[in-house]
Amino acid sequence: MGDMIFLDDAVDVEPKPKAKVMTISGSDAVALDEFVRHVSIRCYDERYERSGAKSRELLMHLERMRDLLDTLIDYPEVDDT
Repeated sequence: MGDMIFLDDAVDVEPKPKAKVMTISGSDAVALDEFVRHVSIRCYDERYERSGAKSRELLMHLERMRDLLDTLIDYPEVDDT
């Protein structure tokens, strides 16, 4: 049991920025976009009998990350013709 960490007992578990102003490179933004896409497709945090699902909280976090990425990456326009 010495290797277990209980977050309920933690006083301060929220991440904090190290600086008031931060920058992110283009390659970092692309890497973050790839990670968010991977989590969107392959990761689940709720378990059912034969499959998994994303909780409302995970879906909200993913949406927040997509909104943030929309401000960082200029996605190409896709023509649906």
